[in-house]
Amino acid sequence: MEDHLDQEDPAQLYFALTDGAGAADGEHILAMLHDTFDVMEDGVALFDSDLRFVMCNRRYRELAFHPGYPVPKRGDCAKKIGHDVFKAGFYDLPDGVDPEDFAQQVTEFIRSYIPELELVRADGRVLRGAAKKTALGGY
Repeated sequence: MEDHLDQEDPAQLYFALTDGAGAADGEHILAMLHDTFDVMEDGVALFDSDLRFVMCNRRYRELAFHPGYPVPKRGDCAKKIGHDVFKAGFYDLPDGVDPEDFAQQVTEFIRSYIPELELVRADGRVLRGAAKKTALGGY
Protein backbone atom coordinates (compact mmCIF):
# COMPACT_ATOMS: atom_id res chain seq x y z
CA MET A 1 0.00 0.00 0.00
CA GLU A 2 1.42 3.36 -1.03
CA ASP A 3 1.83 5.97 1.74
CA HIS A 4 0.58 9.40 0.66
CA LEU A 5 1.41 11.21 3.90
CA ASP A 6 4.17 13.79 4.00
CA GLN A 7 6.77 12.26 6.33
CA GLU A 8 8.31 15.69 7.01
CA ASP A 9 5.00 16.91 8.45
CA PRO A 10 3.17 13.89 9.84
CA ALA A 11 -0.57 14.24 10.22
CA GLN A 12 -2.20 13.89 13.60
CA LEU A 13 -5.52 12.28 14.34
CA TYR A 14 -7.62 13.18 17.36
CA PHE A 15 -10.17 10.86 18.89
CA ALA A 16 -12.79 11.70 21.51
CA LEU A 17 -14.65 8.98 23.35
CA THR A 18 -18.05 9.37 24.95
CA ASP A 19 -20.53 7.07 26.59
CA GLY A 20 -22.98 7.75 23.75
CA ALA A 21 -25.77 8.92 26.03
CA GLY A 22 -27.75 11.56 24.18
CA ALA A 23 -25.53 11.31 21.10
CA ALA A 24 -28.45 12.21 18.81
CA ASP A 25 -29.15 15.40 20.78
CA GLY A 26 -27.74 18.45 18.96
CA GLU A 27 -26.76 20.17 22.21
CA HIS A 28 -24.92 17.05 23.36
CA ILE A 29 -23.06 16.84 20.05
CA LEU A 30 -22.07 20.50 20.34
CA ALA A 31 -20.89 19.92 23.92
CA MET A 32 -18.84 16.93 22.72
CA LEU A 33 -17.30 19.07 19.97
CA HIS A 34 -16.35 21.79 22.47
CA ASP A 35 -14.91 19.17 24.82
CA THR A 36 -12.85 17.60 22.02
CA PHE A 37 -11.64 21.03 20.87
CA ASP A 38 -10.56 21.86 24.40
CA VAL A 39 -8.41 18.73 24.90
CA MET A 40 -6.44 19.06 21.66
CA GLU A 41 -2.69 19.31 22.23
CA ASP A 42 -2.30 22.14 19.71
CA GLY A 43 -3.44 25.65 20.52
CA VAL A 44 -6.34 26.63 18.27
CA ALA A 45 -8.28 29.89 18.07
CA LEU A 46 -11.20 30.60 15.78
CA PHE A 47 -11.99 34.06 14.39
CA ASP A 48 -14.88 35.04 12.14
CA SER A 49 -14.54 36.59 8.67
CA ASP A 50 -14.12 40.05 10.25
CA LEU A 51 -11.29 38.71 12.45
CA ARG A 52 -13.45 38.87 15.55
CA PHE A 53 -12.72 36.28 18.23
CA VAL A 54 -15.11 33.32 18.40
CA MET A 55 -13.40 30.80 20.68
CA CYS A 56 -10.13 29.13 21.58
CA ASN A 57 -9.11 25.94 23.28
CA ARG A 58 -7.34 25.40 26.60
CA ARG A 59 -3.93 24.90 24.98
CA TYR A 60 -4.19 28.18 23.05
CA ARG A 61 -4.99 29.99 26.29
CA GLU A 62 -1.93 28.39 27.94
CA LEU A 63 0.39 29.27 25.06
CA ALA A 64 -0.87 32.69 24.01
CA PHE A 65 -1.51 34.35 27.37
CA HIS A 66 0.10 34.55 30.79
CA PRO A 67 -1.71 32.80 33.65
CA GLY A 68 -4.52 34.98 34.92
CA TYR A 69 -4.69 37.07 31.74
CA PRO A 70 -8.33 37.42 30.69
CA VAL A 71 -9.39 35.29 27.75
CA PRO A 72 -10.73 37.42 24.90
CA LYS A 73 -14.48 37.77 24.74
CA ARG A 74 -16.50 36.62 21.76
CA GLY A 75 -16.48 39.46 19.25
CA ASP A 76 -13.17 41.02 20.36
CA CYS A 77 -11.09 42.25 17.41
CA ALA A 78 -7.94 40.20 16.64
CA LYS A 79 -5.85 43.34 16.19
CA LYS A 80 -6.87 44.69 19.61
CA ILE A 81 -6.21 41.33 21.26
CA GLY A 82 -2.73 41.31 19.70
CA HIS A 83 -2.05 44.92 20.64
CA ASP A 84 -3.04 44.31 24.25
CA VAL A 85 -0.88 41.19 24.73
CA PHE A 86 2.08 42.76 22.89
CA LYS A 87 1.78 45.95 24.97
CA ALA A 88 1.58 43.85 28.16
CA GLY A 89 5.04 42.47 27.36
CA PHE A 90 4.04 38.82 26.82
CA TYR A 91 6.07 38.68 23.61
CA ASP A 92 9.44 39.96 22.39
CA LEU A 93 8.76 42.36 19.54
CA PRO A 94 11.14 42.88 16.63
CA ASP A 95 13.53 45.81 17.16
CA GLY A 96 11.93 49.14 16.34
CA VAL A 97 8.39 47.73 16.09
CA ASP A 98 5.76 48.94 18.53
CA PRO A 99 2.77 46.87 19.75
CA GLU A 100 0.32 48.61 17.38
CA ASP A 101 2.46 47.93 14.31
CA PHE A 102 3.16 44.34 15.34
CA ALA A 103 -0.54 43.70 15.95
CA GLN A 104 -1.21 45.00 12.42
CA GLN A 105 1.48 42.68 11.01
CA VAL A 106 0.00 39.65 12.78
CA THR A 107 -3.49 40.57 11.57
CA GLU A 108 -2.19 40.77 7.99
CA PHE A 109 -0.49 37.40 8.49
CA ILE A 110 -3.84 35.86 9.40
CA ARG A 111 -5.65 37.46 6.46
CA SER A 112 -2.93 36.39 4.00
CA TYR A 113 -2.76 32.73 5.09
CA ILE A 114 1.01 32.91 5.30
CA PRO A 115 2.16 29.35 6.04
CA GLU A 116 4.03 30.14 9.24
CA LEU A 117 4.60 32.97 11.67
CA GLU A 118 6.96 32.82 14.63
CA LEU A 119 6.15 34.66 17.83
CA VAL A 120 8.68 34.73 20.65
CA ARG A 121 7.27 34.90 24.13
CA ALA A 122 9.05 36.99 26.76
CA ASP A 123 10.19 33.73 28.42
CA GLY A 124 12.00 32.79 25.19
CA ARG A 125 9.57 30.11 24.05
CA VAL A 126 8.99 30.23 20.30
CA LEU A 127 5.44 29.73 19.07
CA ARG A 128 4.74 28.88 15.44
CA GLY A 129 1.40 29.97 14.09
CA ALA A 130 -0.45 29.06 10.92
CA ALA A 131 -3.61 30.67 9.56
CA LYS A 132 -6.21 28.55 7.79
CA LYS A 133 -9.46 29.71 6.20
CA THR A 134 -12.56 27.83 7.26
CA ALA A 135 -15.27 26.76 4.85
CA LEU A 136 -17.65 29.25 6.49
CA GLY A 137 -15.29 32.19 5.94
CA GLY A 138 -13.58 32.35 9.32
CA TYR A 139 -9.91 31.99 10.22
